[in-house]
Amino acid sequence: MPEINPVLLYGPDGFPVSTKKFLNATQNGPNVEPWPTLFEDINKSVPVYDRHFLVSASRKLYANVGFVREACDARAICSVGNAWLPKYQGSDPKGKAAEKWLRDEWLSNCEIRGAEYDWQTALYLESTNMDHSGDIGVLLTYKGDKDYPWPCFQLVPAHRVRFRSGLSTGVVTGDECEGAAAYKGRAHEDGVIFGDYGDPVAYALLGETAAQDKVVSTWNFILLKEPMFVGQARSFPIFFHAIREARTHMKASEYEEFASLVASSIALTEDNETGGPETPKISTADPNDVNATPTVNPSGITAQSLYGGLIRYFRANSGANLKAFTSSRPGPAWESFQNRLAQIACAPVWPVELILSMAGIPGPGVRSIQGRARRLVKDRQSLLRKVAIRKVTFAVAIAMKTGRIERFSDWMNWGFVMPPLLTIDDGRDAAARLNDYFAGITNLTEILAEEGGELEPHLYERAREIGRREQIRVEVEKEMGVPIPKEEMARPPAGSAPVEPAKEEEPPKKKDDKETTDDE
Repeated sequence: MPEINPVLLYGPDGFPVSTKKFLNATQNGPNVEPWPTLFEDINKSVPVYDRHFLVSASRKLYANVGFVREACDARAICSVGNAWLPKYQGSDPKGKAAEKWLRDEWLSNCEIRGAEYDWQTALYLESTNMDHSGDIGVLLTYKGDKDYPWPCFQLVPAHRVRFRSGLSTGVVTGDECEGAAAYKGRAHEDGVIFGDYGDPVAYALLGETAAQDKVVSTWNFILLKEPMFVGQARSFPIFFHAIREARTHMKASEYEEFASLVASSIALTEDNETGGPETPKISTADPNDVNATPTVNPSGITAQSLYGGLIRYFRANSGANLKAFTSSRPGPAWESFQNRLAQIACAPVWPVELILSMAGIPGPGVRSIQGRARRLVKDRQSLLRKVAIRKVTFAVAIAMKTGRIERFSDWMNWGFVMPPLLTIDDGRDAAARLNDYFAGITNLTEILAEEGGELEPHLYERAREIGRREQIRVEVEKEMGVPIPKEEMARPPAGSAPVEPAKEEEPPKKKDDKETTDDE
């Protein structure tokens, strides 16, 4: 009987309850690799160097692996598109003038590098950098004369949000670089300086030289990231869960490419008793004479060319079997393995069916894929929208201060014209929107927003179309001397009817004579 410890709680078998395992997953078996128990903040579980390795590996995969880049780029393109035009949502008429200034002048010159990165390109880079680098910084700044500054922002890549080497974690001493003195005594990690409650209050930015390094406040710097854990100072690349799988995919592709290259260099193979080439005598015949007698080369193969080389005959002198070499690589097993790696990597990022193939997926499955892709796009847009509003309101504030636009009330009330929703079946989605509109479930503003349009420009365009139609009707009446009814101009030709989209007919199912109830 084991010695009793009054501090521990014992079970009926005489052993402490703390040694029991209710869940088998909590214990390590002989065939299971033991996992350490990490019950701490994520910043301690993932050291700074480990995060840097993840970012470096992710960038390399983004540049070399097709499905990694397609998943990041497709999500960014669907989230941004050629849209995101600022839209004033207040009631002050002066706000429309500010909206016009933003669209006509500022959007094309909003990034500090000038026209190289316009508004949509900057949003696209923000989305892709969040995916392959974990996060990206946006510095609100200005350029030009300080008395008449031009508002702009600067995109800061993830590797420049940090102190110099040797200062990855610790306490700010105040003499690291420009601006650090204001945060003396505060903890910092991986370029993030924390406040009293663990909230970021400033960031360290790495310049080209140590003299250009500086610390900036969160008032004019935003670290755009997709958080995954509570208390996370810096985020991880979106493919951090599948770095090993993506590297395996890349290495397997390299090996298979090499094997295919070797196979393509082999034209003929000979099966003989020795397994090696025979060494007959070398012929002295003229190799340019196409009607010459057969020539025996050192490999033991007799070749004869007829009709100027259009027909070529080979004969294995040893009587062995000579045949053309055929390669079956890459085979179905290799393709299945590569697709499985892509599915594991893309599962939380983007529907892999939109990258590889959608062949054989039924209608409900297609709509499910479309719905999931739309949810991923909306999730990314919610992150981009917060930073986009910060950038727009900053530009409007500087523009009002410098007199470029008039001051107006409610100047922080902004929205955006969003890109069209991702659709896989245009006809079905258009019919569904039309039914919802006539049922009163939705309105024209929402329908136009789904298509990336706006209500007011649409109504102006329709009104101008009606006015121009009436002008042409009156003009033609005077020219032809024949009255033209207005209703004839406003409707399609008599006898016409809307064309319904053709329905896809499923091919008839072939029944096998040996088909069982399980197959059905």
